[in-house]
Amino acid sequence: MDGPREADILATLPRGIRAGYTLVVLDSEVRNGGFYQWFTNSSGKIANDTLEDLRLIEATKHVRLVQQALQLNERLEAKYPAYKQRWESPEPDIDGEPEADFWSDVETNFEPEFDRLSSNFYSLEDTDSLWNHFGTYARVHPNECVHQRG
Repeated sequence: MDGPREADILATLPRGIRAGYTLVVLDSEVRNGGFYQWFTNSSGKIANDTLEDLRLIEATKHVRLVQQALQLNERLEAKYPAYKQRWESPEPDIDGEPEADFWSDVETNFEPEFDRLSSNFYSLEDTDSLWNHFGTYARVHPNECVHQRG
């Protein structure tokens, strides 16, 4: 999903189905390229929905990690307003500065922290699986995990 329609479609889904979607996207993106990839791909547009869904399934350790990643991403957005507009302007001029300065700053000051948070996310799968939380939610709330045609 991408674009303004994504939020509209997600809003129509039962919470369990929405959670399943947002959590698969989170897990796939972070496992493939880390939190930074999650935020820079269009999946970053649903980061707050994903946080709500982590709360919904009571994955508290994941909630803390995603909150930290969101805060880091918000710092990057505050420092580079064009980065915040990354989906509207695919190749932004980062505040009139050369693109190399932006990437140098990201690599030096942001990626190491994103990488640390990503490593913590991977480690959680061994001790506190996201999918165990989702499975428990689905068993307790089966009606939220099916979509009936209207």
